[in-house]
Amino acid sequence: MRKIICDHKVSGQQWLNIARNGARKSACVSNATMLYGTTSKPKEGNASIIFLALRGLQDENARLRCISIPLAFHPANTGLAHLPPPTGYHDLKSIAISRLLLDNSTHIKALLG
Repeated sequence: MRKIICDHKVSGQQWLNIARNGARKSACVSNATMLYGTTSKPKEGNASIIFLALRGLQDENARLRCISIPLAFHPANTGLAHLPPPTGYHDLKSIAISRLLLDNSTHIKALLG
């Protein structure tokens, strides 16, 4: 999925490593934002994998000040305009899952719409 929409950015694993190593070397804190609704279907479970990876990182070093989710991808006027637009149900589901899985994060910011 990342190769399709943002092949110029680091991979998810590389991002986790950067956040992990940067936190160990400094007092720096960071934020994490999850974009959803691109090329994967909700039932594929990619969101849960991301949430669990963020939870693990937070358990290791507690340097993520804020987890901002969900950030819905709006496909109109993009090369992925054939994809369905995000729904309120998916927003609420992502927020609910994040609140359950990321209970070790002090701030969860909901970006709706």
